[in-house]
Amino acid sequence: MNDSSGIGPLIFLLLLGAGVFYFIKLQKQQQQHNLLKEAARKQEWRVAFDHVKDLLERRIQVKFICGEAPNLELENGEGILCVYPKTTLIEPRAIRNWRSSYGGPSFRVAKGVSFRVGVSSGTSESHEERRAIDSGTLMLTNQRLIFVGPERTICVPLENIIDIDDEGYNNWIRLNLKGRQKAECFQFNSGLQMNYEYNGKNLSAPIHSGLVIIAIEEAINFRHHPEAVTSGAPDDEWDPPDDMILEVGTRVKAKWHDGEYYPGIIARVIEKVIEKKDGYDQYDDRYDVNFDDGDKIKGLSIRELQPLASVPRSDPEEK
Repeated sequence: MNDSSGIGPLIFLLLLGAGVFYFIKLQKQQQQHNLLKEAARKQEWRVAFDHVKDLLERRIQVKFICGEAPNLELENGEGILCVYPKTTLIEPRAIRNWRSSYGGPSFRVAKGVSFRVGVSSGTSESHEERRAIDSGTLMLTNQRLIFVGPERTICVPLENIIDIDDEGYNNWIRLNLKGRQKAECFQFNSGLQMNYEYNGKNLSAPIHSGLVIIAIEEAINFRHHPEAVTSGAPDDEWDPPDDMILEVGTRVKAKWHDGEYYPGIIARVIEKVIEKKDGYDQYDDRYDVNFDDGDKIKGLSIRELQPLASVPRSDPEEK
C-alpha cells in the first residue's frame, strides 16, 4: 500500500506552522525593538528637559537650531533662537454639507410613468476641519515667530502670542494670536533632532513640543525683561564673604574650562596652608566639583565657586 499521498499535506502543515512561528517571533522582536526605541527617546527627552531647566535657572536663553534658517532680513538687534525645518502649517477650515429632501404626492400618468408634485427642501450643516496648508520652516527669534513656506509666510511678533498648547501631542503646537479668531497650528517632523548647546557641548534630542513651547515662552519672557538674560557666569570681581563655608555636598556654580559657570556639587575639599599670619594659618583651600551633567573638575579656588543652595538638583524620575 502506498502512503506517499499523505506526506505532501503533512509537509505543507509543517511548513505552515514554521512560517506562523517565524512570523510571530518577528512580530515580538519588532515590538521589543519599538519599546526599547521609545524608552531611549524618553530618556533623551528627560536629559534635554533637565538641561533646559538648568539653562533657565541660570537665565541663559534656550536655542534649538535644527536646520538651516531661511534667508530673511532680521530687524535691528534681532537674533535667531530656534529653527525647525519640515514643519507643516495647519489651519482650521469650515466644511459645509448640504442635505436635501423632497416631499409631496405623486400621480401615475402612464404605465411606469409617475409625476410628483411637491417642494424640495434641505439643511446646510458646517463643521470645522484642520487641513495642511503648507510645509516649510518655523523660526523663532528674540522678537518674532516666523513661518516660511512656498505658499504661505507668517510673521508674528512675540507680544501677539496669547496662548500656546501642545494639545497632548509631542510634535504639535497650537498658537492663539492677538487679533485673530482662528488658531495657527504647526506639526513638526517626528524624525527631527533638536540640536542645542549645554556646558560647551553640542547635544541633541528628538523633537518634543514641550521643549518648543518652553523656548517660545522664555523668548517672550526675555522680550519683556531683556535685562534678565545673562551668560551664566558670576561677576568676575565677585569676592566671597569671609564667613562662607564650602564643604563636601555643597551645591555650587563652578567655573568650567570655557570660563562659564555651571551647577554641580563639591566632591572633595583639599585644605592647603599657604602662610602663617599673626600666629594663624592662612588657607587657600582647593575644591573638586562634580557637575550635574557628569563632568568633573579638580583644584578650583574659592573665587571660582558660588553657593547654589537654593537650586535643587533636578531628578529625571519626577517627570
